[in-house]
Amino acid sequence: MQHYPAGGVEAMIDDMVYRIGHVSFALDKTSGSANEVNTNNDLNIDLAAQRASSAVVLSSQKPDTKEWQALACFYFNDKVRDSTQSMLDTLKGLGIESVMLTGDPSPQALVMAESLGMQTAYNGLSPTDKVNHIQQLQSKGAVVLMVGDGINDAPVLAAADVSTLNCRCCRFGTSI
Repeated sequence: MQHYPAGGVEAMIDDMVYRIGHVSFALDKTSGSANEVNTNNDLNIDLAAQRASSAVVLSSQKPDTKEWQALACFYFNDKVRDSTQSMLDTLKGLGIESVMLTGDPSPQALVMAESLGMQTAYNGLSPTDKVNHIQQLQSKGAVVLMVGDGINDAPVLAAADVSTLNCRCCRFGTSI
């Protein structure tokens, strides 16, 4: 078994290679939209149609062609905790700008940020993308407080001036 950060997990079972994780990783897609993927096997992965914020795909590699075939797709929606809005309102009242950096590729992440009153949000970011964003803010003189919610946030938490891990802020990969 092998773990791929911001991708998923790959394992061999009975001489078949399986992946579970992000759509792009599971189907070995390096281009195209992660919001809608036609997998050529009658499984259409469409976040917008499912009104989902993210999807996890289980796939297998065809031995003869080495192509990846989706076997199942699991859809998830983020649920914002009640305390999140009051926390953001408090920060705004103190003159602190909140920016959402999320690995979630779904446009729903941007809708969530807007509904929370956030002026700036970025979706579909890898941990490295998040670190680069933090460093850009710091190069402009910003002092960055990072609130993370998962293991993929470790490099970003380390890059921030102040950091904390709050798994109760949101679920399924959104960093506020």
